[in-house]
Amino acid sequence: MWVWDALSLALCNAWRPFTIGDVPTADGLTSIELTDREDSASTLDPWPFSSEQVDVQCEAKRLAHRYKDEDTMRQAFVQAVPVKLNFMLVAS
Repeated sequence: MWVWDALSLALCNAWRPFTIGDVPTADGLTSIELTDREDSASTLDPWPFSSEQVDVQCEAKRLAHRYKDEDTMRQAFVQAVPVKLNFMLVAS
């Protein structure tokens, strides 16, 4: 679960390149690297999926800045307009 959580944070926060280590596989542990291509798609190496492309989308709320206290941040979050984020992952 932590692998998918880390990859989702990397996608949403544009952390590229992003490498996550100690990813369990049938053959033991490996590292997966997330990188962007020039065509706005992203790829994972090694590619973990059976299909050549995976489209991912989620809703998010963007906060404009850091907040001095939690109550102010929560109020800004409630008022923020949801946006749809779309990501295309492709085999390299």
